[in-house]
Parts: sequence; structure tokens; C-alpha cells
Amino acid sequence: MKEIKPNYVSFSQAKLLKEKGFSERVRNYYTSSDILFPSMDKADFNKCNYYSAPEQWQVIEWLRVNHKLHLLLDYSHDHNKYSCKVFDQFHADELRKRNPRSEGRFPYPYKSNCLRHYYNYNTPQEATSAAIDYVLEKLI
Repeated sequence: MKEIKPNYVSFSQAKLLKEKGFSERVRNYYTSSDILFPSMDKADFNKCNYYSAPEQWQVIEWLRVNHKLHLLLDYSHDHNKYSCKVFDQFHADELRKRNPRSEGRFPYPYKSNCLRHYYNYNTPQEATSAAIDYVLEKLI
């Protein structure tokens, strides 16, 4: 069985997250370089002279809760590639109205409903990272 490894944000993403107000407690951080350091305890390293290094899923949840932005990962069996779509709350609500059977789940979105669509990536982590870059640089 393959080991599942955590996917931390890049150093440049960590710097942008600090600038945008990310203040969640995490176990990893960057100093002034792109070397990731582990910690025994969770902390908000952005309060120090460091940069908190959350996992990608933590950033996705932070964007949803604090900025009403949704990132949705998708896989194309036809092309064997991954994509990630960015939605705001308005578009997410509109999709739910069109698909009332979604029962609170995020219904399958169409490309025309999203703010940005990143596609043709070999791994889900690459697609997610591209979407995170876009959101941090352009939307918040």
C-alpha cells in the first residue's frame, strides 16, 4: 500500500497566506527560506517572524469559511488529468438551486459557472496549488 503524504503549501503561498490573514494553528512553518520545519505542537507561526505552512486541505477550508470561496477538484478519465475549479458563494448557491437533490453537497459544477478553472495537471496537488495561487493573488 502506498503511503499518503501531507501536501503543504509552498513557501510563496505561505507568505501570501500570512499577508491575507491566515491565523490557524498548524504543525509546520517556514522561516525566511523555503525549508519546511516541523513542530511538536500546533501554533500560529504567522504571529512570530515565521510563516505558517498549512496543508492544502486546511487552506481550502479556510477559504470556504472565511472568504466564501470553494475549490473543487475533478479528474478527467478521458485525459487522465486533474483540474481544480474556483467558485464564490453566489455561484455555489446557484448550482445548489439548479440541483436540489444535492442535499447540501456541492453539486457537479459546469465550467461556465466557475470563476476560474485550472486543468490539465498530472496530480491533484498541482491542480489545487494552481487554484490556491490564483485565489491568493487575485481574489482576496
